Amino acid sequence: MRSELNHQPDTFETVWAEKLKEYRIIEPEPSEEEKVYNRKMNKMHYRHNYIDEDDGSFHFDGFYVEEYFLTAFYYGKKTFFGVEFDDIENAFYPWNNDVERYEYDIVMFSDTTVAIIEIENNARKEDIPYILKKAETFKLLVPDYANCKLYIGLVTKVFTPELEQECIRQGIAIIRQVDGTVEIEDGHLKAL
Repeated sequence: MRSELNHQPDTFETVWAEKLKEYRIIEPEPSEEEKVYNRKMNKMHYRHNYIDEDDGSFHFDGFYVEEYFLTAFYYGKKTFFGVEFDDIENAFYPWNNDVERYEYDIVMFSDTTVAIIEIENNARKEDIPYILKKAETFKLLVPDYANCKLYIGLVTKVFTPELEQECIRQGIAIIRQVDGTVEIEDGHLKAL
């Protein structure tokens, strides 16, 4: 019996929560396929921003570009940087209470190597230290891959000469969409 002095009036939400507990009505955990489908559907509402209805011109949008490159890597050739990758994840968000968290746009895994593909709308030379910090933190966030080689690739709308030179200097792969195909410049690639 509740004390009438401290009793707050019941709301629909509190009554409903009690009934769910009482009758043990719990929604089942979605399957992995349902989770993937839900993530894709959540991204679908952004699609109207990709093509201008007035002139048909294409607009760079991180969600579309991420999906484009994920699809190209997932269904296309899975050998990049001289490595055969077994698994690909997008919007990878590892958790570790002791380390600052980051979201990684596309991550490709093999037994000995991890490749992180960062997608930036308008990347600049000044963004490279942040991208490198994210990559270095990955090994702390995912200790199972701490001893693996780690490669970084960058996708952006336009590679300025300064950005391209900094990517080459830091050993970051330059990834572009050229005439409907994915072009990867990785002759200068360095593993972290």
